[in-house]
Amino acid sequence: MPEQTSLLGVLSNIREERVRQDALWGEQNHPQVPPKHLRVGLGVCSERSAKFYCESARLDNKMTWAHIAIEEMAEVVDAETEEARRAEWVQLAAVCIAAIQSIDRNKK
Repeated sequence: MPEQTSLLGVLSNIREERVRQDALWGEQNHPQVPPKHLRVGLGVCSERSAKFYCESARLDNKMTWAHIAIEEMAEVVDAETEEARRAEWVQLAAVCIAAIQSIDRNKK
């Protein structure tokens, strides 16, 4: 199954990177999201704005993986509970993996 092999390869790369990060920085326990008053300064738009930009790009046939990832990140930031935030992090991770798989598929 080429898709599964590709997924396993990407997950292996991610695992290797996580091991490298832990070796470099140790265990990290940062806050999940910035406080509301800092979000705009960090360039984090609202979920509503991100969805609008993503849908506009889709309708113009100009949507990119970055549009989708930014929308997912906005959903992480706007999630109200840790359970919802965790689900959004999983969705963001899946989008990032899909983008990597797309790069791998399109290599010539």
